[in-house]
Amino acid sequence: MIYSIYLTPTAINDIQDGLEFYNSHSANLGFRFADEVDDALQAIAIMPTTYSYRYKNVRGKQVKNFLILFFIS
Repeated sequence: MIYSIYLTPTAINDIQDGLEFYNSHSANLGFRFADEVDDALQAIAIMPTTYSYRYKNVRGKQVKNFLILFFIS
């Protein structure tokens, strides 16, 4: 079963800010960052329970130097 991923407006803004920040430092680095985030979200959608709890009911997936926090509802 593949789960649906719903991003909060804050999460979307954070991803956009990261993309712009990295692109301003190196050509296409922001797009590579966005691809990494997309790959991570796809992995979470496929097997969300494989990632450990970081807080009460919040799980986390490490993406290089970032942590994607999520919960299953």
